[in-house]
Amino acid sequence: MASLINGLPSDQVSILDRGLTYGDGLFETVRIVCSQPALWALHWQRLETGLTRLNFSFNAEALQQALLSDIERLLLVAELTEATLKITITRGIGQRGYRYTADAPLTRIVTVFPATDAEALARTGIKARLCSLRLARSEALAGLKHLNRMEQVIARNEWSDPQYYEGILNDTANNMICGTMSNLFLVKEGVLLTADVSGCGIAGTRRRWVLENANDLGLVAKVGILSAEDLLSADEVFFCNALIGILPAMEVADRTLPSRDISLRLREALLEAEYQK
Repeated sequence: MASLINGLPSDQVSILDRGLTYGDGLFETVRIVCSQPALWALHWQRLETGLTRLNFSFNAEALQQALLSDIERLLLVAELTEATLKITITRGIGQRGYRYTADAPLTRIVTVFPATDAEALARTGIKARLCSLRLARSEALAGLKHLNRMEQVIARNEWSDPQYYEGILNDTANNMICGTMSNLFLVKEGVLLTADVSGCGIAGTRRRWVLENANDLGLVAKVGILSAEDLLSADEVFFCNALIGILPAMEVADRTLPSRDISLRLREALLEAEYQK
């Protein structure tokens, strides 16, 4: 692991940093391929949107350039061309209390880790289970990759059996939303279905890629409400995020899926897009 904090080599932040004390910040997890951040535009657009929604004080052009510079420096230091990158932006150092100083300098953290290899999982397909935890709905935070991930922490620790790679989360209205670390898609009669994340869940970069590119791949993608009945009648199920790409499921909630054809075709198309400069 190698990291830069505000452009300087470090692995420590102040105990007064609002990201630590209040989870007041956002993060992005980025796949590095051929020394480049894959689908960077999607990551940056989500980060910029999140910072704006949370009323962060920042110069978009300067911040993006600083992040790209940090990424380039870290990859050179780590001597990695394929890697996992994490970007964390907090509202910076503040005093005790929820009220923040509007123009306080942000804390910018960029960390690089070894790459995640999901190829073997893609070939075999993964097993997923249903989680007991229910996601709370909050329109103020829905879609954002904010730093408070306690729901995901609790849900992921509902199981320790290594045969299950992912767990599916419902919201408090019992609508199916996502995986603990991924977005969820069902395939029914050739149509891609994914949950509306305007109330809870993350608007993933690979989810967005699938929705924007489905038509060009000869597929129809729809966003809406997903139920347990939809899962039981799905022909295919796949999960997606920046690191695993698209991973088809071979079994979900003890039900063996009849197909992975469309999921694997989408995976190959996504990989091709990620390797384009």
